[in-house]
Amino acid sequence: MTSPALFDRLVPLLILFATLLFTVQERVQRFLNIAPEHHGSLWFGAAIGFQFLVSVYGGYFGAGMGILMLVALAILGHDDIHQMNGLKNLLGVFINAVAAGYFCSPAWCAPPMRS
Repeated sequence: MTSPALFDRLVPLLILFATLLFTVQERVQRFLNIAPEHHGSLWFGAAIGFQFLVSVYGGYFGAGMGILMLVALAILGHDDIHQMNGLKNLLGVFINAVAAGYFCSPAWCAPPMRS
């Protein structure tokens, strides 16, 4: 686990990173040449991998996950903010459910042993 002091120092940097990535998403799309006619199995695998990393980040940290997910969806070629927001919310439910299941496992939530 991350110490509280280290976590407090990381929070602003993680939010800054998510915001900067959201700001430059259009340039990233152009650089990666993401257009529907270029989508293939490699593109799909990379998209799933990126979303997995966002999910791990979001399950642990939470703040800024929505921005990163919107960036991921925009980089993947989505352009309707309403659809992106709905998909972001749906994926967020699953990500948070998995994180809650992990953090509420018996090892984490067991009552203290009485002697």
